[in-house]
Amino acid sequence: MRGLAGRRVLVTGAAGGIGQAVVERLVEMRYDGQNWEIDVPFPAGPVTEESVAAAFAAFCERHQEYFGWALTEEPFEFVNFKLVVTVPSEEVRLPMVAPSGTPDALGTQQVYSREASDFIAAAIYERGDFGAGVAIEGPAIVTEVDATTFIPPSALATVDTYGNLIIETEVTE
Repeated sequence: MRGLAGRRVLVTGAAGGIGQAVVERLVEMRYDGQNWEIDVPFPAGPVTEESVAAAFAAFCERHQEYFGWALTEEPFEFVNFKLVVTVPSEEVRLPMVAPSGTPDALGTQQVYSREASDFIAAAIYERGDFGAGVAIEGPAIVTEVDATTFIPPSALATVDTYGNLIIETEVTE
């Protein structure tokens, strides 16, 4: 983590000054042989026996909190060191999407339905054609450049004022 002060100046220069940035040092830790990690704070300053011990103590405390047990005498690993820099900014205002009517389907595609134990026809829509207030009943497929969304039968997808696709499904027990 050497040289972070110089990098801090670069990151915060666009934000109007160093004093506005909040820098947090974290380390992902796990017990030797575990396959999941927990983020814990890592003390500022050089890496010393004391800072390693403090990180391990924080890891054991968090592990106890998450899983109900901690092994304070077991070997552990540092997996990744992280530096999180948070810079205050102006309030983000998301653009609103203009309302539109429900677009025509581009076609249909046969999809397998577990409920029907058979193939059913799903209408296909282009995501870019959706404005605020659009409501699509499933089964439907919504395509866009980087994603495809399936709206299952008995579900309703609506577009909110920010363009989010909200899918409501029936809860079955």
